[in-house]
Amino acid sequence: MFGWLQKKSENARVYMCVKELKWDLETASEVRRAKILAMAQLLRGGFSDIEAFEDAIDNPFDYPREQVAILYSEMENMRNGATLQLNHLEKSFKNMGADFPEEWKNHVKLTNRAIEVWMTLFGCGMAPDVRDDVREIWRYLLGSKSQLATAMNELREMSREQAQFTGTDIFDEFGHSDEEWAEMCEFAPSKFTKSLF
Repeated sequence: MFGWLQKKSENARVYMCVKELKWDLETASEVRRAKILAMAQLLRGGFSDIEAFEDAIDNPFDYPREQVAILYSEMENMRNGATLQLNHLEKSFKNMGADFPEEWKNHVKLTNRAIEVWMTLFGCGMAPDVRDDVREIWRYLLGSKSQLATAMNELREMSREQAQFTGTDIFDEFGHSDEEWAEMCEFAPSKFTKSLF
């Protein structure tokens, strides 16, 4: 009985994640879509040390539900942790009598959307009936590739502005040139893109 309840709860989280990401992309500008794609692909490189990550995003239906549920939860914890950290920073700024920069808040939210790109793929292994919505998500993402250069420039500029306060430019830490970054953005999960274009 408890296993059934856990499965139902996990599926509900997947449905909500897919619904929110798809809605964001439906209403977003092409540049925002390209930013989400670019950040997702950059994060993919950072997630590659997670066991089975690379193969599971391409073949989520080939893995036992329990395994993709673990991968989903890892991504979900990263996303939720970033949101908690953002809330803490906003409170700290408020306590100092300062306004938290809106563009920083938007950047964290965009990065969380990028994490959700991979969460939705794992979610397909848990709730296969979201497959068509995830295919639509990838249609929006891949359809924005003409705006990648603009998106990457704006993301780098935001990171440089943040580095003035944090002392760290996250894109320097990733260490990819624009050409390498654009090449990373050519990846698309084969199970969801065969019939798109």
